[in-house]
Amino acid sequence: MDKIKRLADKADYSLQTAYDILDANTLCHIAFIDDDRPMSIPMAYWRIDNSIYFHAANKGRFEKSTIGKKICVSVATVKEFVLARSGFEHTYNYESVVIHGVPTSVDNSIEKYEVLKAFIEGLYPDRWSQLKAIKDSELRATKVLKLDIENFACKVRQGAPDDTSMGTDYPVWAGEIPINQSLGKPIQDGILKKGAPDSPLSFVYLETLKRFEH
Repeated sequence: MDKIKRLADKADYSLQTAYDILDANTLCHIAFIDDDRPMSIPMAYWRIDNSIYFHAANKGRFEKSTIGKKICVSVATVKEFVLARSGFEHTYNYESVVIHGVPTSVDNSIEKYEVLKAFIEGLYPDRWSQLKAIKDSELRATKVLKLDIENFACKVRQGAPDDTSMGTDYPVWAGEIPINQSLGKPIQDGILKKGAPDSPLSFVYLETLKRFEH
């Protein structure tokens, strides 16, 4: 288990907190070493039970630099701007999780199929059955990596600015400004064929996607 040293009072080592943060997001940053150079790239991910998954091109640089090697995965969401009475105390309210580990490759074609299906279905229920069947060549071209959620730490800040040490009588506004992320109206691509299923405005789609609203 990772231990947070800086602002340790904001640490949270609950596995459920890690799940909640991961499930409310779709984009992570993965740090690794490539040819002796530190790299960090944004990448889509999804969680199944106690593991997260991500995919990349088969036999690409990412695969060579990560499978069987130590990586660091981070996910963070800024929830509110926090304005204090001094610039020093300005901050964010946020939630974050950092996971260290060694990813493995999902090589079994049946398992890979089910994992990729879970990626789509986790975002858009019942959509997998509407799509063109995935080809064997597409499965072979896709590398799926798995990272167990074992060595992790969460960090969460909530609440008002901490102005107590510097005095609270200075005449300037202080408080929190919420940041809201919401779903927009779907925009079709302009070449839909007659008989295509309804847009993702359906109740099931919206209820599922609402977990990404902040």
